[in-house]
Amino acid sequence: MSQTQTIGDFLEWSRCPVCDGGERAEYVGFSALTFSRCASCSAVYKSKEARGLLPAGFYEQGYFKAASRGVTSASSAGCARRWAKLPTV
Repeated sequence: MSQTQTIGDFLEWSRCPVCDGGERAEYVGFSALTFSRCASCSAVYKSKEARGLLPAGFYEQGYFKAASRGVTSASSAGCARRWAKLPTV
């Protein structure tokens, strides 16, 4: 299971969320966000994120309940509105 650690001002995921592998290589990195590729299954996942990067309320409650209602994807317009509100880093 992917473990989250707080290291300074960052959240870091130490294991692959797909296969639980512990070895990874940085895939792409930014000042506030890093994606890594798992050495075991090649999945690319978020491995490091600045705390507070996403503002509170970024995901509406409906986002977490959509699958139970049979909704499988978010609306493009809704996604664009949420991303437009992200602070630039």
